[in-house]
Amino acid sequence: MAGGLSGWANWPLLIAGVFASLLPVGGARAIELSREGDMIVLSGAIKPGDAKIFQAFVEREYKPFRESDDSLGASWSVALNSPGGSLADGIEIGRIMHANALVSYVRRDDVCYSACAIAFLGGVFQYVTGVGPVRKMDVGATLGFHGYRLDENRVVIMNEAFDQARALNGLVLEYAAEMRDIDLGFLAELLNVPASSIRLINTPADLKKLRITLEEPLPKRPKNAGYHICYQAVRKLLPALEDVSDDRLERKPVIIGDVRALMKRLTGDLTWDEADSQRKLTALLATMPVKDGLDLLAGRNLYLDQIKWPVERYPLGRGGGFYYDQCYVFFDTVGNGATSAAVTGQASWVWTQHGPLDFFPPNEPLWK
Repeated sequence: MAGGLSGWANWPLLIAGVFASLLPVGGARAIELSREGDMIVLSGAIKPGDAKIFQAFVEREYKPFRESDDSLGASWSVALNSPGGSLADGIEIGRIMHANALVSYVRRDDVCYSACAIAFLGGVFQYVTGVGPVRKMDVGATLGFHGYRLDENRVVIMNEAFDQARALNGLVLEYAAEMRDIDLGFLAELLNVPASSIRLINTPADLKKLRITLEEPLPKRPKNAGYHICYQAVRKLLPALEDVSDDRLERKPVIIGDVRALMKRLTGDLTWDEADSQRKLTALLATMPVKDGLDLLAGRNLYLDQIKWPVERYPLGRGGGFYYDQCYVFFDTVGNGATSAAVTGQASWVWTQHGPLDFFPPNEPLWK
């Protein structure tokens, strides 16, 4: 295959018979398109030619808004509810969403399998300054991927089947790269799931790899959310092959209830090689408001009015190229976010912003 993969036009003969691999289960109803306010609803099996039908619907219903001044910083969404179908049309539907700044969305109790899941990857939002990938799901929605299968009536030798699978996977990965912000290694793993199985996307790690946003209401924040936040932060600082063990990150936090307790804890955690430097800093802090002193120690504005107390502090274990002593967790008062800070005794900080997915164990399903 000299020159690599360069789009559908270069592969019509090779893949024409293979696109039947993701046809839906027999008896599934044909595609239906409707509009609910600023949402296009696509439901039913995706059949060959449905991408053209979807394109015509978008041009009729959405194009007037898209060409108006109201579209600046706004996008419609496409709610997908389909068991799958024609992979070629699924990819083209994803490209149509991408080209028209349509957010992809799977609602609670709806399903999006196979070719529908591939289409889902095409969702984007129209920001004031440009477009960016936005893929949304409700808690309780079903999004599932798997590999392709040959049409039952098609007989091929093993090598030919392998070559077609490799070519088809390459085309899907090329499409996904165009859609942006997708972990292509993870998608390649999904494409190797047997056609008779399905890989559901419902763990924090999987959702993040596909850049999927969960819509509210979100699952209730667990009591040990701070531990999971520090787990994510510490994992990024460890050598590639080392996991986060109890020796690295203690499970039980120290609870810090107010700003003065935080100041006392920080000044106790931070040490300086020279005693004179320690004395000078202590004297300086004594002349400053507590807020300013905390900002000085942290090397940044902590925005104390935006912290939801208490703050949690998790002791860390040094060694093996890891030099951090504590992990602090600051939950936001507004929204569902948090900030972690891994700090050394010499006041070297690594700050990380966290979304709500980091509150949970990364590889455990958020819903069934």
